[in-house]
Amino acid sequence: MSTVLEFLQLAPSGSLPGLVAVTGDVVLDRIEEQYAIRQAADIGGIDYVFFRRFSDGRSSQAAACVIDNSGDRLNEAQLAEIHRKLWLNGCSPLLYVGWQTRVDVLSCARGPDFWKSSRVEYDPAEKIEVAQQISLALHERVSRFSAYRLSDGTFWDDPENADLAESGKAAHQQLIRAVVETDKEIDGQKFPVLRRLLLLTVLIKYLEDRGVFPDGWFHQFHSGRSPSSISCTKVRRTPFASYSPDSRESSMETSSSCRRPSTNSRSRICAVLLSWLKREL
Repeated sequence: MSTVLEFLQLAPSGSLPGLVAVTGDVVLDRIEEQYAIRQAADIGGIDYVFFRRFSDGRSSQAAACVIDNSGDRLNEAQLAEIHRKLWLNGCSPLLYVGWQTRVDVLSCARGPDFWKSSRVEYDPAEKIEVAQQISLALHERVSRFSAYRLSDGTFWDDPENADLAESGKAAHQQLIRAVVETDKEIDGQKFPVLRRLLLLTVLIKYLEDRGVFPDGWFHQFHSGRSPSSISCTKVRRTPFASYSPDSRESSMETSSSCRRPSTNSRSRICAVLLSWLKREL
């Protein structure tokens, strides 16, 4: 277990009640916590989710996801991919990665820090290193990122942490802006069919990422094609459309975590969409 995660009260030993393992036999009473744990499990590689819990009956909030990487089981490329998925999903604003002698803090609530020179790279917002002697400065940094601050909500009240979140640059906001800008370019108000096709393309991409369509279904109509390969020009300028077309995650990797439909259900959905396209075109 990472030593620094223990200092931050984000390890099973000595943790606050809000720390929940992604895998295990713990039965959660609150549906929002069950949902967040399932999201983290779908993303993969995440060990714990830390929840901010309230005594007045309000829903719990996922304050951070935690990865114990003290055994170096994940390399930086794999961690960058997890960061990308978590950023696109939007289920947690922070990701803590614990190494043997340090903890990296990554933001999932602002622009894509992982997007460097048109590729995904590991780029923590903060690194907390532990020396043999804990200095006063280190103690202050540990206090700043501790589970206590996440639990009582004072983490985001700290001006030093303000730049870790910028809602206007979050994945969902960027996608909405891209759709709005593209709609203006095609003059969707004047050409409603183009607007409907734009929205249908986004919907189809969402369904593709959720595994609704059978593998290779689009290839029977146009070899080598899928919604990933026909993204709108505006969307191509963002990190969303630059990932592999075969990937199961994309800009539409929202907070939903649906189970893959049955083969019959998928076939019915495909038939309905194909019928709609033929009618419109």
